[in-house]
Amino acid sequence: MSIFKSQNRIALTARLLLECDKQFLFLAQTPLNGGGLTLPGGKIEHEEFAKEALVREVWEETGVQIAKKSLKLVHITHRVTDNASEIILFFYTASDCQVETEMKEPQKFEKAVLVPSDEVPKELPNVLKHALESINKGRFFSQFPKKKKEKNDPLVKSKVVDLSALQLEHNKIKSGLGKLQKKTREKMMII
Repeated sequence: MSIFKSQNRIALTARLLLECDKQFLFLAQTPLNGGGLTLPGGKIEHEEFAKEALVREVWEETGVQIAKKSLKLVHITHRVTDNASEIILFFYTASDCQVETEMKEPQKFEKAVLVPSDEVPKELPNVLKHALESINKGRFFSQFPKKKKEKNDPLVKSKVVDLSALQLEHNKIKSGLGKLQKKTREKMMII
């Protein structure tokens, strides 16, 4: 028996905090790719280790060659998304001041941007902000919760209605069983 539920999807990703002179390298995304900033890195493929994936992804995105031995794991974030899938993000650091970037995926990224390492850019997705804040606080592991549904959310209301309908059905069945049991007892007394 598997310890994982078959409907769960777990994606593994690796991200790089490439530091040079107390600045981190971020990538400015194209408007079609969501805009804002992100960190270099991406999905860890099947039968690939995190460091290998990160070296590959950074090269594919920026043209920067990072040595695996220079990567240091500094944080892991576990994220549950709204569609019930899960993402494990591995964050690594490396220092390299000889960085010459070449945007090798211009459909995704416009340019590389250096940001002071003590700042968390506003243009980052919330999960990356959360991870950077956790790293700055010295935490090695964090969890990024999915958004809670509001009481006025139609999905939550429909679930309440479904549950009350199930409760009514349950009560009918229970009542019917009670009547059936009573009749059975009466018949047994007659015999």
